[in-house]
Amino acid sequence: MDPASVDDPGCAAVLERIADAGAWVEIVDVPNRWGLPCFVTYIWSEDFPALAVGAGVHSSAAVALSRAVTESAQSRLTAIAGSRDDLAAALFAQEPSVAAGKPPVTEGEIVSWQELSSPDLEFAEDTDETRWLAERVLEVTGRPPVVVDLSTEADFSVVKVVAAGLEFDGRHEIARPLTAPASPAPGPKETP
Repeated sequence: MDPASVDDPGCAAVLERIADAGAWVEIVDVPNRWGLPCFVTYIWSEDFPALAVGAGVHSSAAVALSRAVTESAQSRLTAIAGSRDDLAAALFAQEPSVAAGKPPVTEGEIVSWQELSSPDLEFAEDTDETRWLAERVLEVTGRPPVVVDLSTEADFSVVKVVAAGLEFDGRHEIARPLTAPASPAPGPKETP
């Protein structure tokens, strides 16, 4: 999706700040069986050329996009700060993840925000949205979700939701930006 076409005020402001900082953002629409707005975003810049990835889904396209962009920004910040010990060593390799000066680009048609952001569903309360989503789970899986209340305090709720039939089936692949070709691995040394 063309980031410049996003006209939601909150999302547009965040995307503008990222662009003003010299970073590039790619937004990929992820169609899904729920019919919910779902986006994956990538942030990249020449001064720290590693892809930072984020994803978001919500009944509101603006909330879904906001979640994806802020998650990719958080991932980038975490990588820059080196504040996690489980980050892949390749993230900090001396070679850039893409050719210098050329942001990675996912192949495919570029569409506008207006083409992807259908009108938001309106819910009077969170419970209405929860019921709507439970009905979607039932439609897709043929089984209603089961909620187990694990709360031990009246001040806050803890629940576990089990939705049988939501196993990952591998049909949905998220496009990844194309990166510079990797250097070929050195072959075995010949012995005399």
